[in-house]
Amino acid sequence: MPKRYWWIIATFFFVQFGVLPVAYGVAPYVSSDAELTAYSLLITSVIGFIVTLLLLRKEREIGIWKRDRGASTGESILWIFLGVVLALTSQMIAAAIETYIFRVPVGSENTAGLMNIYEAAPLFVLYMVFFAPVFEELIFRKIIFGQVYKKTNFFIAGIVSSLAFAVLHMDFTHLLIYTSMGFVFAFLYVRTQRIIIPILVHGLMNLFVVVGQSMIDPEMLEEYQEQLNIILLQLTGGF
Repeated sequence: MPKRYWWIIATFFFVQFGVLPVAYGVAPYVSSDAELTAYSLLITSVIGFIVTLLLLRKEREIGIWKRDRGASTGESILWIFLGVVLALTSQMIAAAIETYIFRVPVGSENTAGLMNIYEAAPLFVLYMVFFAPVFEELIFRKIIFGQVYKKTNFFIAGIVSSLAFAVLHMDFTHLLIYTSMGFVFAFLYVRTQRIIIPILVHGLMNLFVVVGQSMIDPEMLEEYQEQLNIILLQLTGGF
């Protein structure tokens, strides 16, 4: 694996854990732990993003971001739309399996925690819909999936990268949901040969979560999810 990819992974860990020293400088200007987490993560994310762009300069030089190296603009727009549909569908099916087969409670502690931070500091939405998708897709699809895919096949590379993606979120009760979405993002990357496509789909998915959680009553959202799960079970023959 190219040395610059290892540096990108190191940068990602800095974004995640570098908040601890940054928090000391931010602490005097905030009034809650949620705000402290939000602004510290945003600061490390901006630094990490700039460093990552510099580390990816070779990709820009060889034209990996150019249209002729992957899907055209029109195809990319179509795959962004289809990608959102695929990601939502895989998420709902995985949620139905978790709920009705494995008896996993509806709702994610990881999502709830992020939403609590967002409510305390709305600017945190930048991390959720931009920085997180960029870093996670570069790490788990471009680097991990890409490197394993070169030596194995789509299924193995998808399993490895998707499980790593799921474990990162530290929400092991919903491992199936994260893994299924990881497979969708990997498929989009292979199909379009443009990492920007899964990045955008990932960002849109996170945006839907933010809007849905912010505008819909939690009890209504849970009831809506249960109704969708029942419909999916009926359509799939009740598993």
